[in-house]
Amino acid sequence: MDSSAPFDISEFPHITQIRLKSFTGELGGKIRINCSGITPKQQKGPTCGLVALSMCLEHFGVVVDVETILEKAREMGFTKQGEMYSAEFLASLINEFLPNSASASNFPDAKTFSQSIFDGNLLLIAYDCGPNYQPVYKNGNSAHWLLAVSLAPA
Repeated sequence: MDSSAPFDISEFPHITQIRLKSFTGELGGKIRINCSGITPKQQKGPTCGLVALSMCLEHFGVVVDVETILEKAREMGFTKQGEMYSAEFLASLINEFLPNSASASNFPDAKTFSQSIFDGNLLLIAYDCGPNYQPVYKNGNSAHWLLAVSLAPA
């Protein structure tokens, strides 16, 4: 998909369409989404972190299916069913497939985050997911992962 060309939202899985419509609606439809090299994938079971990791790896030319990532995460003792509660574990898992490419850190301040996104970096972010997939604070009780892929004001 050409990141500079408009895209057909129907190309995405249904749940991704709902999330994009919700997100863009909150910003008045005034965002540009750079999906260059990102293939949206639907998660099955509690594997959102692993699916986001798979999408991230694919962006860098490392194509690994989610089941293979799940097996590696189990082998490393990070998960049983696919849930990932640790950014450190997720970074270690990424580095198994793409050595020395990831590290875990606290969430950056707004300026650092924005600059990183505008520079085209990909960020895997853990957050509590609210009713409309918006971030909320629930002490990790509704944990979810997202792959930030260069959102910019239009």
